[in-house]
Amino acid sequence: MLGGVIATAIEAILPILGLRMRWAALGLIVYVLGTNLIAHRFWEFSGGAQLGQMLAFFKTIALCGGLLVLSINGPGRFSMQPRP
Repeated sequence: MLGGVIATAIEAILPILGLRMRWAALGLIVYVLGTNLIAHRFWEFSGGAQLGQMLAFFKTIALCGGLLVLSINGPGRFSMQPRP
C-alpha cells in the first residue's frame, strides 16, 4: 500500500514540476529503472510469459531513452520554465 502511494506521488508530482524539468526527467529515469527491475523480471519466466515480460521491460527502457532526451534538451517552448 505504501509503495503504491509513493509511486503515485512520484509519477504525479515530478512531471508537474515544470520549473525543474531536467531534474524531474532524471528523477523519473531513476524511478522507472528501479520499478522496471522490480516489475518486469523476464529472466524468471519461460515461454510466452517471458516474451511478454521482455517486451514490457524493453518498452520501459525506451521510455527512459525519451526521458533522457528530455533531460538533455530541457523544456520546450510551451513549458512553465523559460529556456536559458
